[in-house]
Amino acid sequence: MDAGKIKSALADVTAEQDPTLKSAKLASLCSALWAERGVELVVVGGSAIEILTEGAYASGDLDMCHATKATLPVAERKEIMSLLDAKGGPRNWQVAGMYLDLLGPAESFAHTPFRRIEAPYGDFLV
Repeated sequence: MDAGKIKSALADVTAEQDPTLKSAKLASLCSALWAERGVELVVVGGSAIEILTEGAYASGDLDMCHATKATLPVAERKEIMSLLDAKGGPRNWQVAGMYLDLLGPAESFAHTPFRRIEAPYGDFLV
């Protein structure tokens, strides 16, 4: 994703007033940027519940894990998140007025696949 698109998307996420839509847009943007490096992210925990219930439950932050076995070294994580003017790291970030936790690999005993959500900057998994 080129710098202009990232800047525009980040402005959109920052300006979003609905917390659930803000989380979904940020998940979409992060997922797109990490996918460019071969890592598929998935929204987990309370953040997943918030998105799936369309805001009936409010998480207050965005929790993401990597759904693929691939992960990135700390330096590369920082590089990606710097594109979003994120502060903090390497696991906990403040970006676009939100807290984003980029955790380890997703752990699931479910036999069902992740749900794919369509969003403005690319699909993301829940």
